[in-house]
This record gives sequence, structure tokens and C-alpha cells, in this order.
Amino acid sequence: MERITKSMIESIIGATLLLLSISVLPVKAEAPAEPVDQESSSTSIQTVTPESLAERYSMVVETLKPPEKRFIPDDTLRALEKATSAVKCAVTVEVGHSIGKYAAWDPYAVGGEGEEGIGQLHPQGKLPTFLAAGYTNPNDPDQVVDFMNKQFALGDANHWAGYYPNGVCW
Repeated sequence: MERITKSMIESIIGATLLLLSISVLPVKAEAPAEPVDQESSSTSIQTVTPESLAERYSMVVETLKPPEKRFIPDDTLRALEKATSAVKCAVTVEVGHSIGKYAAWDPYAVGGEGEEGIGQLHPQGKLPTFLAAGYTNPNDPDQVVDFMNKQFALGDANHWAGYYPNGVCW
């Protein structure tokens, strides 16, 4: 008996989604090669092309994608377990307390100048560096802690509030 592999399952799911999309989603009609006499034709015939099938398949797959993960303050605390003591101090200064409408340790905290996440990455400061380094989500505590660990190792701690001259993390 042959083992069922992951790729076999993916192929079956893909084919099933494609078949479902044909019956569920509207068909993209192509213009007929010859004019159709509307009086003699009670129904119109639509041509299904590989392109229209691919488009409908993409639409079905897009609607079945799981929602993006929402992070919570507990994710911040868990991520900080991998942080250096200096990064833990900086994150505590940045988001370890309630900020306006944001709860303590909120991964979605936004500062007054648009700073994002637990690292309060500034749009004209470290956010571009974060994205250029290949990170994708400034609200993901794991990504931010990893980034901050690396930045601090490079001697770049002065971009965070706890490390300004005479900051609490000195």
C-alpha cells in the first residue's frame, strides 16, 4: 500500500478547491468569436480559460487563508525570555507600563511619533533598519527582541529610551 504524502494531499486539496471555485465563483466570460443573435439565444455560453480558472483558484485560496496571528502582552513576556538583560530593560522602559490606550507589554503600542511595537521602532529611526534586515512585522515580539538583541550587540542601544544619556538602563 502506497503512503500518502503531503504533496499528494496538497494536490487533492488544490483540485478540490478548483472544482469548488468553478461552481461557486462567477465565471469570467470571453467575448464570443462570432456575434450571438440575442433573439435566437435564450442562454449565453461562457468559455472557461486556464487563466480564469487560475484566477478563481487564487481567489478561493485567498479566502481560505488563516487570519494573521494577533499578538498579546503574554507574547511580549514570552519573547523577553530570549532577550539580553539590556534589551529587557529597554523594552520595560518602552512598553512595560500602560501608554495611553495601550496596556502594559502591548505588542501593538504606537508612540506619539508613530513608533511601533514593543521596541517602539520609529518610522524615521530603527523601523527602516528593522525591515531592511529582513524582519516583516514590528508587532511580532519575537522579531523585535531578536532585532534589538542584534542592534544592542552592535552598540546601537542609544536609539531606545532607556539608553539615552543618563537613562535608567545604563
